[in-house]
Amino acid sequence: SSSSIVVSCRFIRQVSDCPMIFIRCAAALLAAKAANAADQPFWGCGMLGDMGGIQIDGTVSPDMQTLIDGLKITNKQDAKVHYWNWNFAPQDGDACAKKSHQYLTKDFVFVPENWGVGVPEDEYVRQAGTVGWIDSTGVKSPALMSDVFLGANEPDIIGSCMGDMMGKCLGPSTQGEAAPVAHICGAKGSGSPNPQGHCDCWSDSHATGVGFWPVPGVDGYQPLPTCWNNSQCVSSNMGSWKQTASIAVAKGYKYLSAPLVAVNMNWTKSF
Repeated sequence: SSSSIVVSCRFIRQVSDCPMIFIRCAAALLAAKAANAADQPFWGCGMLGDMGGIQIDGTVSPDMQTLIDGLKITNKQDAKVHYWNWNFAPQDGDACAKKSHQYLTKDFVFVPENWGVGVPEDEYVRQAGTVGWIDSTGVKSPALMSDVFLGANEPDIIGSCMGDMMGKCLGPSTQGEAAPVAHICGAKGSGSPNPQGHCDCWSDSHATGVGFWPVPGVDGYQPLPTCWNNSQCVSSNMGSWKQTASIAVAKGYKYLSAPLVAVNMNWTKSF
């Protein structure tokens, strides 16, 4: 047992039999109190993406059920398959690829995440350990809501705006700055930012991670990747995390994670 457990693991793997399903393990978990190994939760790896073969009425195709049954045995804590999507609940699939809704079954545990570094709205944080909660589009889910609550996505790097300016737009346009609109469904590389490398990344696209964005009340254009050298950023970041922790604990979560880093493990160590 340990009074402070830190686990960090990230990878993307394509499942050969189900090419539209991706496994991503992303957890840097800080245990709130000592936990015996038998009592610890399943620490992170979860399905991500289109779970083809699950319908809104809960029926499951034979191939998908075979996959589910095979994955369930890897989780000795609650014998369910973990799923996450960078959000507080399942939602509609990728509109660009015309993916279906992220339907789950009673064999799943959904692991929520607060993608940004701000304090989430209380209404979006579902009660931990429950089933039958309403997802992001009004669908009642039979999946179990996890007691693990994940932190912000990739604050350690600037990243990029996604879609047609992926790899080119490396920052959001500032107030009064003329910048083209990035399009999430556009062909990669077909769009271009302004000469400063900035674009409108909110009207029709989004960024790879929260490090792309400024932080309200913190000086600096993109302060998060170097946050630990900025006392203003540290105060804002940790203050928001503590408020988030308070909300999560009130909703029954037992474990909160550090932000999910892309490459810089020292960022997590500083956190």
